[in-house]
Amino acid sequence: MLSPTNSTIELASLLKVKVLQGSEDSSAPIDKLGFAVKLTGFDSKSISLAIEFDSPLSISVGHVPDFVLLVFTEPGLFVSKRTGLPLAQGANVAKKIPKQFPS
Repeated sequence: MLSPTNSTIELASLLKVKVLQGSEDSSAPIDKLGFAVKLTGFDSKSISLAIEFDSPLSISVGHVPDFVLLVFTEPGLFVSKRTGLPLAQGANVAKKIPKQFPS
């Protein structure tokens, strides 16, 4: 949670982050989809996350891209940009993960 003294957030208390295979038959094995999530910024209107994959070249290698799923564990703390209302219980966001390239 946000602490007024040091402005830190315990990310796990707000969000659960999952990486989902695009398809079992064309994606890398699930054990190749490990990752770590870092909170890179936040303000009253947004949260920025960075996902560092254990094996980035195994991400979205199949015909169907892999997905990142964000599940809001405290949805009442977030407001919908579209409606201006707090998010409903069970709210989540899924986004395609683009193919990763070596750095």
